[in-house]
Amino acid sequence: MKIIRSLFYFALAAMLLAAGNLQTQSAQAASSLAETPIVFAVIGDYGKGSAEEADVAALVKSWNPEFIVTLGDNNYPVGSALDIDAHIGQYYHEFIYPYQGGYGAGADANRFFPALGNHDWMTDSAQPYLDYFTLPGNERYYAFTRGSTRFFILDSDSSEPDGNDAASVQAEWLRNELSASTAAFNLVFMHHAPYSSGQHGSNTDLQWPFKQWGADAVLAGHDHTYERLNVNGLTYFVNGLGGSTLYAFNNILPESQVRFNADYGAMRVEMTATRLQFQFFDRLGQLQDSFVLDKIQTLETTSQAVNDGVTLELAKTLNVGGASNSSAPTFQIGDDAKNRQYRAILSFNTASLPENAIITRALLKIRKQGLAGTNPFSILGGLKVDMRKPSFGAIGLTASDFQATAGRTAVATFGATPVSNWYSAILSAAGRNYINKTGTTQFRLYFAIDDNNDNAADYMKFFSGDYSNVDIRPTLVIEYYVP
Repeated sequence: MKIIRSLFYFALAAMLLAAGNLQTQSAQAASSLAETPIVFAVIGDYGKGSAEEADVAALVKSWNPEFIVTLGDNNYPVGSALDIDAHIGQYYHEFIYPYQGGYGAGADANRFFPALGNHDWMTDSAQPYLDYFTLPGNERYYAFTRGSTRFFILDSDSSEPDGNDAASVQAEWLRNELSASTAAFNLVFMHHAPYSSGQHGSNTDLQWPFKQWGADAVLAGHDHTYERLNVNGLTYFVNGLGGSTLYAFNNILPESQVRFNADYGAMRVEMTATRLQFQFFDRLGQLQDSFVLDKIQTLETTSQAVNDGVTLELAKTLNVGGASNSSAPTFQIGDDAKNRQYRAILSFNTASLPENAIITRALLKIRKQGLAGTNPFSILGGLKVDMRKPSFGAIGLTASDFQATAGRTAVATFGATPVSNWYSAILSAAGRNYINKTGTTQFRLYFAIDDNNDNAADYMKFFSGDYSNVDIRPTLVIEYYVP
């Protein structure tokens, strides 16, 4: 049965996809993603209407995934319109939009993203499949973004009008799309496996330079097995145990790392801003493989001795600097016996960050050396942090750094309870985004209340960038990824 799609559905789907892409494609959006994972599922070679498919579908739905991606062969044996709803909609209708089949309500927005398989092509050039689904692009191969990841669905079949080898129109589309992607992760999905130890084996036409083009992993089916391979530093998955039959492993490739073919199952993937965890479960819920892709890199740098130190207020009521010291092995923050405020300047070379780095976390750490009077954390409010790039005034420390205009104010507050004498502050998004990727980033530290009018010194001393032991100097730890 051919499903007729109205112009309304086309327009609404286009609007939803456009809005979603605009919202999620930018690197800025990726850097602010919540750490609560987005879960999605991947199934392959499933559409047989079998008891095994029903078991796998129940497993998948027990995870409550946000969406499902398939690896082809959605409708056995020949991709017929007579079978398609019974083989797909019966088990996954609540993820499909628009859904006009007979097994219940569909989704409010599409959450089902299939790839074409060779069995889907066997009737009328895959027309039943194209009628059944409403998908982006030309519906045979397409891309979409969810969370931190850009998903590229290919048509690996030799019947694809735009070709399926590395010189094809389809391959050129993928290369350009990967080049333009700003997502943290780029995942490629298809039916025929570029590399496989299973019955069908590797498909050399599909051994495209995926890593060189920017892919982070490639997932395929066709062989009814589960396999994870590492080929020249790029991870490939074969996942074809969605409900059809089970295949043997024939010629084991040297790149093969994990293999499973004892039962049916599916992949559960957890996605955060910087991490993907792939897990394969059999239909009994037993974990058979787990693999993590993590994009986080870390820059850890200590404060520059010549540019950091302490500035002291000229007089209690003036709020301007009167003295500075950039050579002492410690610095003070708090007030002195004349109720003048101490402020500290810390200076870090952050030029080694890649220009396109997306900073996901920045931690500023200072280590206590001693205390004079009453603990200022208990009487002077929070220990605040301002920022300026490349420096608050001249690059070297001067008294005027005390009152110099900040580029960003109050980007962090130090916790009042130290760990092994280390006090830490996590920068806000505004602070992370202000870090200088081409030079120096400076921080000014001060208590929210300038003094407590007791004519007694109440300050804490911390080790500075001049201290001989580099391991306890002020430290900036930046976590980031490069799209």
